[in-house]
Amino acid sequence: MIEFKYIYENEIGITCFDKYFEYLDGIKTNMPKNIREFATDKARYTLSGDLTIHDSWLKAINFEKTFAGEMMVTDVRLGLLQATHKKELWLNYSGATGYSCSLLPNRWPFKPIDLLTHEFTMLDKGLFKHAVQFDRGVWFEVTFSNFELTEYSH
Repeated sequence: MIEFKYIYENEIGITCFDKYFEYLDGIKTNMPKNIREFATDKARYTLSGDLTIHDSWLKAINFEKTFAGEMMVTDVRLGLLQATHKKELWLNYSGATGYSCSLLPNRWPFKPIDLLTHEFTMLDKGLFKHAVQFDRGVWFEVTFSNFELTEYSH
C-alpha cells in the first residue's frame, strides 16, 4: 500500500480530498496543461460519473524504453476500463524517471482490480509523481515529466 501526501482518511474512514485540492490549486500554474486538466478535474475523483476513474479496472501497465545512442527515454502507459465499461482510458506518462508497483492482489487473484484513488504531486519543476491505489493491496506510482490521456469508447 502506498502513502498519499495530501489525500487522507478521516476518523470515521471517509477519504478526504480537501488538502489535496488546496495543494493542486497552489501548484496548478506550474503544471503543464495536460497534467493540470486531468489532475485538477474533481470529476476524476468522484465515486461515480462519466469522468471518474474510481472503480476503473486495471487493464494493463506497459513500460517502453527508447534508445538514442547512449540516451534512454522511458514511457509508461496505465490502461484502465472505466467502471461503466463505456470507455477505456490510457494514462500515458512520458519522460518517466522512476516507477514502482505491487501488482499481486492479496486476495481473489482472478477478480478484476478496482482503482480506489489517485494523487498527483509535483516533485520539482517539470517533474511530477502520480500515485494510484487499487483495491486488495495493488498499487502503482510513476515519476514523469509529461502526461497525456487517451480515451476510447466501447
